[in-house]
Amino acid sequence: MKRIKMPLNFRMQNFIFLPGGEIFWTSASKTILQKIKRFLNKDDSHFCNTSRGFTLPFHGQNIRYNGKHLVSDRASVSIRYSLETGEWLKKVDSSELPNQDRIRALCPDKYLQGISYTNNYDLAVFGKPDTNNIKIYSLLDSCLYRELNYKTYKKWYWKNWEAEGLQRNLNGQLEVGISVKTIFGAILNYRELL
Repeated sequence: MKRIKMPLNFRMQNFIFLPGGEIFWTSASKTILQKIKRFLNKDDSHFCNTSRGFTLPFHGQNIRYNGKHLVSDRASVSIRYSLETGEWLKKVDSSELPNQDRIRALCPDKYLQGISYTNNYDLAVFGKPDTNNIKIYSLLDSCLYRELNYKTYKKWYWKNWEAEGLQRNLNGQLEVGISVKTIFGAILNYRELL
């Protein structure tokens, strides 16, 4: 597993390989200042922080890169954002995102944590913050594609892990994101080649 450098209190939601080797990440974790502002404003909307310092609306798990923009797929709509500033650019009608209920039915005992996109959505990763296995299913034939065993990866200082994102790297290889909560309270974020 390779570490993704992030603040120790941020749990990764997704990661994207950008040309040039940069790993762009999203996290639904909030800074202390963001938590105070949300409390004072009684704000419970969802947004995610990013490695480039801007925030995006929603949770961050359905974000991908199309070679030019960040893309957030939402059922029948794709929203484009600037990679440089996070600014909303345009909304495009789309039917690329598969039916979420059908995907969740593949692994009902875990949470959907990411969907990989090549020319279409092809694989989905499931998990939750515990010590059970992470499961990856093919969306093409609804079969189990791969399973990561917690005991194989566990270090002595781990409390639990959770799958976070599923992406292809710049060489076209599939990698899964994994957030680990340690016994010290810090969160470590990794990517693992499948």
